[in-house]
Amino acid sequence: LKTYIPLERLLEQLPENRFTRTHRSYAVNLAYIDSMKQGAFNLKNGAAVPISRRMWTEAKQKYMKYSLNNKSPAPRMHKTDRNF
Repeated sequence: LKTYIPLERLLEQLPENRFTRTHRSYAVNLAYIDSMKQGAFNLKNGAAVPISRRMWTEAKQKYMKYSLNNKSPAPRMHKTDRNF
C-alpha cells in the first residue's frame, strides 16, 4: 500500500491488536506473518519485513500474543535466532 499519510497516523486508525510497527517505514498485519527471525518477519507470500533493533521486543511480543489469542499454530522461529 502506497500512501502519503504518516505511518504513525495510519497505525492509529488500524486495530492495535492486528498490526504492529516493525521499523520506521514498515508496519505489518500480524495475520500475514508466517515466521520470524532476528531482524525480520517472513510473510506468507514470501516477502520479508524488516524489524529494527529498537522495535524488535515489542513486535515479537505482539506477534506471540496475537498467535496465542487467535489459536494460530505456534509461531515459527528459525534455529539461527538466539534471542527467543
